[in-house]
Amino acid sequence: MTATDGTFSQWLTHAQIAADRLTGEQRGVLQAAFAFRQQCGTDYYSQRLLSHFLLHAHTGFKVAHIARLVGFSRPATSKQQGLSSKEAIRAAHHRLAGRPHGRLLPR
Repeated sequence: MTATDGTFSQWLTHAQIAADRLTGEQRGVLQAAFAFRQQCGTDYYSQRLLSHFLLHAHTGFKVAHIARLVGFSRPATSKQQGLSSKEAIRAAHHRLAGRPHGRLLPR
């Protein structure tokens, strides 16, 4: 199930987040994240940007919750914790281009 298939509450349920335990700030951030997913869809770049934002926004969510929200595995999401925004975009670009991380070696 993707976020564009249901409602905000279904999205939270799928991520195993109890809506009644959210603070006002957490609810606001997640509602904005849900609206972002509704607007931009669930392509890889959008999900990568969203997961990077949620990881670095000091929301109080565990990595596993964020991974379930965006549809990534927990280890893949955890790898993004130490990356800057520039590094996250570069890693996504390299992945979609079929290359491993880092620069290409000259031939």
